[in-house]
Amino acid sequence: MDPILLVLLLVIVGAGAWFLYSRQRALPPGGGGGRVEPTPPGGAALRPNLQALKPGDAVSFWAGTDTTVLGSLDCREDLAGRATEWRWVFLSGDKVLELLPQGQSLYDRSAVAYQGDEFYELLVGAGGALKRFEGNVREGIAHEPVLVEVDGVSYRIRSTGTFAATRVGALPEDGEVWAGVSTNPADNVYFKMVPAEPSEGGEIALGVWTTHILILTGRSLDRHEITNVFAA
Repeated sequence: MDPILLVLLLVIVGAGAWFLYSRQRALPPGGGGGRVEPTPPGGAALRPNLQALKPGDAVSFWAGTDTTVLGSLDCREDLAGRATEWRWVFLSGDKVLELLPQGQSLYDRSAVAYQGDEFYELLVGAGGALKRFEGNVREGIAHEPVLVEVDGVSYRIRSTGTFAATRVGALPEDGEVWAGVSTNPADNVYFKMVPAEPSEGGEIALGVWTTHILILTGRSLDRHEITNVFAA
């Protein structure tokens, strides 16, 4: 073989071997060419699947709040042949983390409307807000706003429905309404509300109606705001 061609061949083979060696060193441990997930803003550690949260786990939030999982309700709504599943995770500090298929929310304030209270009747009594909203849905005019005032803030009812739930772990200390949640969907009503006026803070409100009515207020969370989970 021509000496010049032999030298060129050796150079090409050497360059190929060096490229493969360098690429292998750049792969994450375990090789396999797996894609490296980007680090969330601020250099926070990657988080595990929130749907796997269980009692005793610790959850850290970007604001510096650390909480412990007390328990949860694993919920399911069947509507027109379509099933939707979500979780309400009860955290220490009277917080409820809502895990939805499309995102998550944190509720940190709550109040109970007891049967016979004026607010209870305004919600579910004859001509109450929920009755009017459901009537609008049946008549095809759900776009007409039905407003509810909570702690001086006007909210618009956005959706309502019934659900079945399975309880895991403990309930909050003031969990009378949560304790009334049944495996029978007809016994459990939820309703979602958003501010009547546009807001940039992601404020939302959740109502749960079993024996009485629990109103929770909070906001939607970006995924990176939950910085870490420590398994029990």
